[in-house]
Amino acid sequence: MRMDIIPVSIALAQAANESGWGTSRFALEGNALFGQWTWSKKGLSPKNKDPNQSHKILQFQILKASVKAYKNNLNTHNAYKEFREVRAQLRQEDKQITGLDLTKYLKNYASIGEKYVKILEDIITNNSLTDFDKAKMLPVKSKQGVAL
Repeated sequence: MRMDIIPVSIALAQAANESGWGTSRFALEGNALFGQWTWSKKGLSPKNKDPNQSHKILQFQILKASVKAYKNNLNTHNAYKEFREVRAQLRQEDKQITGLDLTKYLKNYASIGEKYVKILEDIITNNSLTDFDKAKMLPVKSKQGVAL
């Protein structure tokens, strides 16, 4: 139940929202597409952060690491347990797993809660991102020419 797909539409919508469509300081300086918080010394401090907050935004060497951390966050953090349960139920019922089916279970991702869900739904709908939920990756060829 923990390791399953994250609909592409959700990942794209969250990356677009959290990184200002790839233009934010966090995306440009820290390869941080998903605005994940950290309380360690490594990370970028938000410029207009509430003085009572001590978090930073996770920083990555490469974009792929940001995507991996995001995937691990949604697939393991307790805040997204209901997201995983509903996704597993859809899988069990042999239904397609789409972003718009699961966005409502991401209200804990941002402090604005339900408003965040509405923002994600609007990004997905206005940009036809559900088209990408059906996308399949082609096999990657190794140096020996064998599909992995």
